[in-house]
Amino acid sequence: MLPKLSALLLTAAFLLPHFGFGGIYLGPDVFYRSFKELTSSEGKSEEEGWLPGFQAGGDFEESFLPYIGGDLRFAEGTTRFEGTLQNHVLRKFHPFSSHTENTIFNAEGRLGYTLSWRAIRLAPFLAVGFQGWLRKAVDRTTGYDEWYRWNYLAIGFRCNWSYSTSWTGGFFANLMRMKTADVQIRGLYSWPIILNLKDEWQTEIQLPLSWHKNPYRLCWVGYFRYLPIGKSEMQRTSRGEIFVPASVTYAIGNRLECMYQF
Repeated sequence: MLPKLSALLLTAAFLLPHFGFGGIYLGPDVFYRSFKELTSSEGKSEEEGWLPGFQAGGDFEESFLPYIGGDLRFAEGTTRFEGTLQNHVLRKFHPFSSHTENTIFNAEGRLGYTLSWRAIRLAPFLAVGFQGWLRKAVDRTTGYDEWYRWNYLAIGFRCNWSYSTSWTGGFFANLMRMKTADVQIRGLYSWPIILNLKDEWQTEIQLPLSWHKNPYRLCWVGYFRYLPIGKSEMQRTSRGEIFVPASVTYAIGNRLECMYQF
């Protein structure tokens, strides 16, 4: 249901400009990503590194009219892995360093209403979205792959301030609740294992600054994301019990939106 609704909102966001409203954009994106598993044992799994990608989207935002928008985000790259390997015979952990290949995809659709007061526009909205993260171990002798995926419901707002005829600043915030989250583990056993994850609250904050000269707009967006993921269920296998610990991800990034306004 959520992916279908998200796709509907995204489609509407791209179709509205063709009827004479809003704008669409495309631009490069790069962010620094820090991931850490939250566990009380000696074992650990941490990753850090820069990931490049792109983002595309569209928005319809006119004073005292419904607001609708949507984005597609994609990033791919290699991050440094610092963790441990467990000796099951001696029951001890040993430090281990490697790299991880990451592929991240996000789709979000938003629906709200735009309020206006002088040079300020405020658009509170509700949103639905989907995020997937494929985490592939570079060292195939010791590592395995994890495919995290979840839908989410969100509430947020967009605030824009046009302080001159050419420049606009803003503040966007989004509070997201994970839904139906799971992780698929590949390569650890001869068959894939799917574990349900505990849903958590996540958030994103954006600070856009744009220059515009009709029909074009260039917008630099700095952003911060806080993405905790809950601990998975415990599953028994022929080789013992398996689960994925809770984790937290921080992302700080920048993107450039090249927009055409209709």
